Amino acid sequence: MKILLVTSSFPRWPGDWAGVFVLSLGRRLTMRGHEVTVLCPHAQGLPVRDVMDGVRVERFRYAWPQSVQTLAYGEGMLHNVRRHPLRLLLVAPYVLALGMRMRSLRTKHDVINAHFLIPQGITARVFGVRAVVSLHGSDVNLDLGPMGRRLMRFGLFRAPAVTANSRATAARTVGLVPGDRVKIIPMGVDAAAFGTAGKRSRTFGEGGCLRLICVGRLIRLKGQQYLIEALPAIRERFPQASLTLVGDGPDRDALAHLVQELGLADAVRFTGEIPHERIDGLLAEHDIFVLPSIVVESGETEGLGTVLLEAMAAGVPVIGSAVGGIPDIITDGENGLLAPQRSPNAIARAVLNIALDADLRERLATSARRDVRRRFSWEAIAEKFEELFNDVIGV
Repeated sequence: MKILLVTSSFPRWPGDWAGVFVLSLGRRLTMRGHEVTVLCPHAQGLPVRDVMDGVRVERFRYAWPQSVQTLAYGEGMLHNVRRHPLRLLLVAPYVLALGMRMRSLRTKHDVINAHFLIPQGITARVFGVRAVVSLHGSDVNLDLGPMGRRLMRFGLFRAPAVTANSRATAARTVGLVPGDRVKIIPMGVDAAAFGTAGKRSRTFGEGGCLRLICVGRLIRLKGQQYLIEALPAIRERFPQASLTLVGDGPDRDALAHLVQELGLADAVRFTGEIPHERIDGLLAEHDIFVLPSIVVESGETEGLGTVLLEAMAAGVPVIGSAVGGIPDIITDGENGLLAPQRSPNAIARAVLNIALDADLRERLATSARRDVRRRFSWEAIAEKFEELFNDVIGV
């Protein structure tokens, strides 16, 4: 089968985090014997055609000179436009370039899979391209008003199939597309790549030292401020408790100011962005992973929480907020703990419950590793996409 994956976010170089899940899906489908091409936006300094991990990559140019192509990547299209409103002028040339390239490639592929409704799914509809639309949360969680809902309905109306990465994302499609056309297929994790670094041999919590870690963009949606605010209560029981924040983003300065304000400069470390292949080693150095995501005012929230899957695969006990797609991953008390959003006290209680109960830690970690391999491995996810694509083309 010849498959075209269309996305606005894709790794620009080895180790880049942008849209790494699309590369992982393409790689696994290639391993299953399919010919996979990814169509994604060009950025300054990148080749127009490339091959990454056996997956062909076609990058379309949408503005000249190359340095002007700043709509995609970075913090994502929405955040890029919010920070620099003039980038709205790039939307029309982006859609035109994407649509024309999809039309030119459609006859060369058996199935087209557009990742993100905005703008890929809508663009496919505008240009008459029949595409399976994959929703990742950020594209349907926004409150865009009645006109925005009509636009989303337009983008999904003639899609032969729609996938959602979680039950929460699927619920947002009510009224946009018949429920029987929406299939829940989450993004996966390369389970075999995590847990290889091994855990430190020291006793858990030795000397009052407890190491927490959170991986994600430093934006309000990820809720890192509530984890920072939970740290003083945690340090009452574990005086040397520390927190590592992996990632970068527009909220870094505000979070650093909060750390100073709470007198936690010795306890919180900002690593900035690091290559994805180093995450397993970092997870192995820490005791508990926390993802304190929230629902922001626009309605946007965590579509799934793939970093949770990586921590679970690595054998690190996890805590997540009960928002968005996180409850699809964490069953409270079985493979992790859920906490109410925006609650430092709840986060602190969950951390201390895990830290003070060795049996709970072992049970959560064991169950989590089993669940990831069974439900969220890329082998299982690629098989589901393959079955869906076969249904669409009538095989």
